[in-house]
Amino acid sequence: MMIEGREGLVQPTEKSDYDAALKVFRDGDYKGAQASFQSFARRYPNSVYLPLATFWSGNAAYALKDYKTAISIMQDMIKVYSDHPKVA
Repeated sequence: MMIEGREGLVQPTEKSDYDAALKVFRDGDYKGAQASFQSFARRYPNSVYLPLATFWSGNAAYALKDYKTAISIMQDMIKVYSDHPKVA
């Protein structure tokens, strides 16, 4: 499967777990979204969705006005996924 320029295999529950975490974010539960994306990252450490989960986790921290954490997450994303479209 190709996700934003990254190709990889996707486990059967992986997409639904990512989508569920993203829904929590979109519903405005930013604390819950952070927990969901962190759980996703632990469960799927090699996921093609991991850069997006990282991005949305950083956005959730920002929405919670936890700017230090948001900056740290985004800096990590830039280091690890420097070629990802969300980095630009």
